[in-house]
Amino acid sequence: MTRGEIRLEMEQELKMSENEISQKIDEEIENRIPDRIQLILLDLIEPPRDMLKHYCAFVKWYNYYCESKCHGERIVREASNGTFKTTVLRFNGIYGVGEKRVTERALDFIKSGWWIAMAKSGGVEAMTQLSSVDNCVQGLMKAELALRHSDSEHGQAYHIMDREQCGTFSFWAPLNRALGYPDNMIMIPGFLFRKAAFWAEIIADYFKFDPFISVLEADLLLISTTFSIARAQRELDYDPYPSAMPEIIDFYTGSRTDSKEKSHRKWNFWKKICLSIAIVLIVLPILYFLIYPFLLIFLYLNIWILSVFLGVNL
Repeated sequence: MTRGEIRLEMEQELKMSENEISQKIDEEIENRIPDRIQLILLDLIEPPRDMLKHYCAFVKWYNYYCESKCHGERIVREASNGTFKTTVLRFNGIYGVGEKRVTERALDFIKSGWWIAMAKSGGVEAMTQLSSVDNCVQGLMKAELALRHSDSEHGQAYHIMDREQCGTFSFWAPLNRALGYPDNMIMIPGFLFRKAAFWAEIIADYFKFDPFISVLEADLLLISTTFSIARAQRELDYDPYPSAMPEIIDFYTGSRTDSKEKSHRKWNFWKKICLSIAIVLIVLPILYFLIYPFLLIFLYLNIWILSVFLGVNL
């Protein structure tokens, strides 16, 4: 599950993806689209991994959804030949002014006043690279221009991301600050954040609704996932624009702040207190059930030692 969709069985997921892509390719060939088709895979197609520099075959998939994307990419790349050329562009977290799936979702969450915590594994924030809308458009245009040349590379996959790496949480900090919210955040241990996503996903699957966050999304926030854009720069002449965050701030902070948003800011401190109490109430039972069996073992071991070696009967 990537964006909270209810998961399907593996065969259904793979069949849907492969059939849809194969049908698209057949339509393009039948309609004689001149020499090219571009397919954009918007989601990660393998488990997060530091500095994904190599374009090797995938040996393990994160989940069925990611595996379906991998199979879809393979179908498109293998369809490429001298007369019918294909290119695969890999994006990650598309964002920008007016973009609704990531940007305005994050904006609404910030404005709600509930962005009061960050999750870190081992106390270190994960790093990633996102894809601004401007860079996505540039990647599409450069890929199309490259496919027009008879001697151009085809059947290749390219990472189209921003040049700069950023923190998975701190990337949005400038927007949070510009909207008038404080920088200080509650730090949640990574394992607790992931467990919360795990149970949210199970509950959502059972009751058939979208979870607040999925395990894959949690892992993308907790595990460093950066990419090499060297091939796109070399073969497509891709030259990424700077981060679009300044444009986002100018656009979304220029509007009038209503009384509801001011109220959200006012209660920011008390929301942090409530979250801290909730975390304590969750962590204490977990620690109790983890430690209690060992305490019993330690107690019975001491009783056995006292009775066997010292002759003390308790």
